[in-house]
Amino acid sequence: VTKLSLLVKALEGETTTSVETSLLLFHQRILPNIDNNILCGNSLVNSDFYDAVLNLNPKEERKINVFNWKKRFNQITDVFDAIIGNPPYRTLQLGKKQTSEKDYLLEYYKTHFPYSFDYKINLFALFIEKSISIISQNGIFSMIIPSAFYNSQSYSKLREYLLKNGSFSLLCDLRYKVFEQAEIGGNAIFFFKKNLKEEKIQFHSVDSYENFKNPKIQNILKENISKENGFNLNIDNEYIKVINKILQVETVELGSITKIYQGIITGDNKKYITVKPKNDKWKKIIRGRDINKYSITFDNNFVLYEPEKLWSNTDLKMFDVPEKIISRQTSDKLVAAIDTERYFSLDSTHVIHLTTNKITFKYLLALFNSKLMNFIYQSRVKEGGRVFAQVKVVNLKPLPIRLINKKDKNESTIFKEIENLVDKIMDTNKEIRKKIIQHEKDLLFEKAEHFTNEIDKRVYQIYNLNKEEIEIIEKND
Repeated sequence: VTKLSLLVKALEGETTTSVETSLLLFHQRILPNIDNNILCGNSLVNSDFYDAVLNLNPKEERKINVFNWKKRFNQITDVFDAIIGNPPYRTLQLGKKQTSEKDYLLEYYKTHFPYSFDYKINLFALFIEKSISIISQNGIFSMIIPSAFYNSQSYSKLREYLLKNGSFSLLCDLRYKVFEQAEIGGNAIFFFKKNLKEEKIQFHSVDSYENFKNPKIQNILKENISKENGFNLNIDNEYIKVINKILQVETVELGSITKIYQGIITGDNKKYITVKPKNDKWKKIIRGRDINKYSITFDNNFVLYEPEKLWSNTDLKMFDVPEKIISRQTSDKLVAAIDTERYFSLDSTHVIHLTTNKITFKYLLALFNSKLMNFIYQSRVKEGGRVFAQVKVVNLKPLPIRLINKKDKNESTIFKEIENLVDKIMDTNKEIRKKIIQHEKDLLFEKAEHFTNEIDKRVYQIYNLNKEEIEIIEKND
């Protein structure tokens, strides 16, 4: 297909007369011979693949299509000055320990692409790592990839590897659907130059195809995109100042004091979810939309709990516990509530268990639902306003949780006040569900909002923020 499109391009502007004249005068073919210019093969797999894998049948060998770089590019000394590409976007690890590739191929990728091979592997990341290894000392390469690369924890090692070997001269975030058939969210284009020492990087944000030539442009410092939790793109110095202040406080990562799970993936919701349970094998289940801050609304849905039939995330210990936090997974912000009803939950939720007795579920819930925590989350994961926004476990784990020193009288007082306010909000939400008249509901909503604001004030206090820093968070909420 590539060869054909190039040959058609070569004929642009030609006519029957011009072609006949060229043949008469030069006695040469009209179209150039590009057989040696367009090479086809699996550029991720070199011939050393055969050192570890033997006895493949011919069909498998043809499918893998090993590409010997030195042989196929024998006129080039191992490296290229420029590489451009639109690599495939395909995840290589699926649920139930299934993969989309043969085990021997995954093992090859694991050995040859250590910076791209993480808990979730995507082919586009392997192509990025490969490009770094085959560009010259001052070479440049550019690709269009999923924008998840900027922030997903899955690519933290690869981002760090890139920044150790050079820098980006330009980063572009395409906040519209570039490829109609691809369900990947946004796209990104980057220009990377090896050994580039420039400390400033130009960042383009494009919200529509029509504005591609007129992007929102700003310069960002390399140091602000070097964090392992993602590239802090499209945030100004005010954001960075507040985030750095928060991170100066003694905290622990949420992932170090909790276990966080995604809810059940049934594999077929129409088959396994019902509003008319037939027996006690059907368990109460909630979705992300049933969760609001500090409250859960059971919408009369039941799941057939037969783990061997369901797709994944079916461990009974995740759900059948006296107390847990359940948060929305399908959301552009942090929203969670405490569950004491032993609900099961679908994959549009996350289930959070505490693994320490240093804090309580109520205190953790208050931090999780606070404006401050959402500010930190949004600074790292640019999901705000996106239609298919999702809160991912890997982005929850690094959230900085302030532990309370209960021996400190002031901190102990704040801790008790926060817990009491959570109780008041939860009690108020129960009252709201009992009301029918909208005016009475509205009054209770205002009451709950007041208690929520009081919690935010105390959260700002325990993270040592001043008035100016609080105003920055409030105006960006």
